[in-house]
Amino acid sequence: MQPVKISIKGDYYDCQIYRGRLYLWTFDGALKVYKWNELVQSFIKKETDKIAMTFCFLDGNYLYKSSLIELFKDPDFKRILLKKFNKIEKLSLELTEKELEKFLFGEQDTPTGIIPTDTEIYSNKLYFIHEKGLYSGSAHRPKGDKFAVSSRPKKFGIVI
Repeated sequence: MQPVKISIKGDYYDCQIYRGRLYLWTFDGALKVYKWNELVQSFIKKETDKIAMTFCFLDGNYLYKSSLIELFKDPDFKRILLKKFNKIEKLSLELTEKELEKFLFGEQDTPTGIIPTDTEIYSNKLYFIHEKGLYSGSAHRPKGDKFAVSSRPKKFGIVI
């Protein structure tokens, strides 16, 4: 079985999926935040594909629950589930930048205006680093806020 993937056309240098949102950093210094759950659900055309799409893109933790691990020991159940994964593996899960726009949650300049070398989101905080230092700011902010990510991150330290 080949990996199941969603391809988004465009030039991006980093991405994060965090709590139902897709964070994309562009080479022109923008940070775009998309509604990941809605994006994935847009590919579910048949109810029979929902389980595999959920396991692949929305909540892979289902696969590790002790109650399901017992089901995987059943060859009939395992065969049915693998058949579902093989079916969605063949789907064309691809979006253009234009098609992606309908899922836009927010867009802003990259905080500090310098493209980060690396990014991470943890516990509703965006951490990023570039030649001027290590920074942190709030992420996963409500829709009513002006920016999806804090535009005034705090500096942690310098890069040596």
